[in-house]
Amino acid sequence: LCYEGLFPGRDEDTTSIALIVESLDDSTAGGDRYAWEILHRFHISGNWWLQWALQRQEGDVHDWRNGIRIGCDF
Repeated sequence: LCYEGLFPGRDEDTTSIALIVESLDDSTAGGDRYAWEILHRFHISGNWWLQWALQRQEGDVHDWRNGIRIGCDF
């Protein structure tokens, strides 16, 4: 699920929410695993962007992940 222009004056920024589900057939793995993620991509200038992400993993491992990426579209 994505939305552009969440913040006033930042029409090119994109906010996304994702749910990732992995169904495991192996009975020793403890069943299904899933993660949810919130991302926000800030348009810097030209083709450059900065993206922040927060992810929560559930299942046999419970973990929080936080990260930042910088990129260029060409």
